[in-house]
Formats: sequence, C-alpha cells, structure tokens
Amino acid sequence: MNKVLISISIILVIVGFQSCEEPVRTTLTKEETVLLDSLYAKSVSGIRKKADSICDARYQSIFEAAKDSFYLNELKEIESIINGEG
Repeated sequence: MNKVLISISIILVIVGFQSCEEPVRTTLTKEETVLLDSLYAKSVSGIRKKADSICDARYQSIFEAAKDSFYLNELKEIESIINGEG
C-alpha cells in the first residue's frame, strides 16, 4: 500500500511541476512574421525557377507524347465508328 501511495505522490509532484511552466507562445511577432515571409518568398522563388526550367526542358517531349496519345485515341474512335462498334 505504501508503494502505491509513494508512486501516486511522485506522479502528482511531477504533474504539479509540469503545470508551473510558462505556456508556449503560439503567435508570431511582427518581426517574426516579416522574417518568415521573406524566407518563404526566397525559397519559393528558387523552387519556382527550378520547376520552370525542368518544365521548359521537358515540354517538347511531353507535348509530343500527349499529341500522339490524342491522335491514337482519335484513330481508335474513327476505326470503331467505321467498323460499326461505336
């Protein structure tokens, strides 16, 4: 019985000390907001430039593949109409 009381007492002491801490600040100051916005804008700018360069490099091959795919789908549709399946 004493071990149970000692355990409960220790747990209550730990909980009591934990509740005495200052609450965590969850809002940003104006300076922190400005810093965060500038860091975000800088990182997005670099990522956007990289994504645009990748898109430019792959544009023609993606366009050709899409064009061929549409062309083949249209041919299949025309053939099915001609064969009376559509």
